[in-house]
Amino acid sequence: MSQPLIFLHGLYGSGNNWRSIARRFENDYTVYTPDLRCHGQAPHHPDMSYTALAADIIDLLDQENIEQANLVGHSMGGKAAMAVALLAGTRVNRLMVVDIAPTIYDHNQEHGALISAMRALDLSRIDSRDEADQALSESIPKSQVRQFLLTNLVRQQEQWVWRIPLDIIADQLPALQDWPAELDGRHWDGPAHFVYGGQSDYVLPAHHAKIRQLFPAATLHCIEGVGHWVHAGKPDAFVTELHSFLTGKHHVRGL
Repeated sequence: MSQPLIFLHGLYGSGNNWRSIARRFENDYTVYTPDLRCHGQAPHHPDMSYTALAADIIDLLDQENIEQANLVGHSMGGKAAMAVALLAGTRVNRLMVVDIAPTIYDHNQEHGALISAMRALDLSRIDSRDEADQALSESIPKSQVRQFLLTNLVRQQEQWVWRIPLDIIADQLPALQDWPAELDGRHWDGPAHFVYGGQSDYVLPAHHAKIRQLFPAATLHCIEGVGHWVHAGKPDAFVTELHSFLTGKHHVRGL
């Protein structure tokens, strides 16, 4: 069997977010694009801590009889991937973290506004996704953000519903923005590569020391001209970087 390669999505996303990237690695790897809890088709659960998300991923490895996998995680998925490496290091071969750092963020205002807008949408009056997009345009001006969120709007029994549990996500925002303190005393010495967008503020020079502390072999690479959704904004550059990292051919970059 070829090496397992697992892609982990971010908040409000699903495994489908990685579909076009994942296809480009299917000839050389056994690719998985799971839905994390409370997202996509995955079960809902009131605990969205990163230790819980990591446990789900370790369960997936066990179910698929995967001894060791390459993990690629974006944003929330990146924190979950880091947690797996720190909690069960022998199960991870290589780790790529996309536009996130092992730190606490404060995006309450931003995420609170998005969740409020989704909650406020009167789904009984919506006949199509286009109508939902129009209705959200005032509260969420960025079309790209609306389109991303609307991947979670689905038809169930002739009614539009949000497939993500907005109440749970709102309740768990503190945990999702957090970084578990119990992971800070650990480290993982394997190959770790942190890729971030030049127009994003998620990975800053102030985060580098913490990255090096937890992942002593870590390297960083900035992909210019793109924000938080690095793999969506610059897919070719991202694929090149991931391929080089997985094959051990990427240039070693210090922090």
